[in-house]
Amino acid sequence: MQEYYKRAAVYSQKVHPFYVVPRVRYEFDHPEGTGHEVVTDIDDTVKSSGNLRLAGLIPLGGIDAQYERGQFYPGVFQFALELAAHGTPQGLLPLPVAVLTARAKEFLFALELKTEHPVSIAYRQCGTDNGFDGWGLGPVLYGSVKEWIVWTRKGRRKFKNFKRLMEIDGTHAAARGCATDYIFIGDTGEGDTKAGVKMCETFPRELRAMFMHAVSCDSEYCITPDDYTINGVPVLFFKTYVGAARKAYEAGLMDKAGVQRVIDRSVMELELSGAPRDCSKWEDMEMDIEQALM
Repeated sequence: MQEYYKRAAVYSQKVHPFYVVPRVRYEFDHPEGTGHEVVTDIDDTVKSSGNLRLAGLIPLGGIDAQYERGQFYPGVFQFALELAAHGTPQGLLPLPVAVLTARAKEFLFALELKTEHPVSIAYRQCGTDNGFDGWGLGPVLYGSVKEWIVWTRKGRRKFKNFKRLMEIDGTHAAARGCATDYIFIGDTGEGDTKAGVKMCETFPRELRAMFMHAVSCDSEYCITPDDYTINGVPVLFFKTYVGAARKAYEAGLMDKAGVQRVIDRSVMELELSGAPRDCSKWEDMEMDIEQALM
């Protein structure tokens, strides 16, 4: 079966130039009844863009001004692991995290999420810390320079790449005897909402939920939209990953112990960042913790 997966990975890269597949992605075998795959954006979802702009106009990755550029959001890796691990039988690795990113494939020499990239390392370390050695990033689907220039096209590209991911996963699901369902994590900054809505409209049976990180170019003020559903798929907005974990629990996608682990990890990581206690980061975190523990 592993040899089949390896051949499929090579084939996918020949057919789909936006698709990059780490070999380890195809060494996981799941029995029938499992298969939550977390699909995530990177910039302003996993790490902050810092609202850096080219010539003061074109966002370089996103619009979030609350966190410093390149800073990981507290609890982001633990949250993804808890979603992926929920319902996975003991002794099996959760499915790895797939990535939909607007990063241009033409700039992969500088932007590729290689195994030694800090994002890749952080996911693997989170897996190791939780007893899942080998868990981490799986397939990464990139955008192009066209979307980098015309950012309004980013949502369209991510939706197309999501369909490519489903095509590849569908082939592997047939081989392992079970289907894969998906949980999408993005942000409200650049095209993720548009892509996610299209996913909900087109694939409501395959998409379990859509989590959207509320970001703003104002460092102190950000409105969190109200949650809603599309074709029965919950669209859930959050400021911190503690808030996301609470909503995941309410949606049946995480247990209480998982929520607590996200809280613990988030607090630890925000403390290690050195953020002042009177800043909006702690204000958002403490508010979400209070609601999660009610």
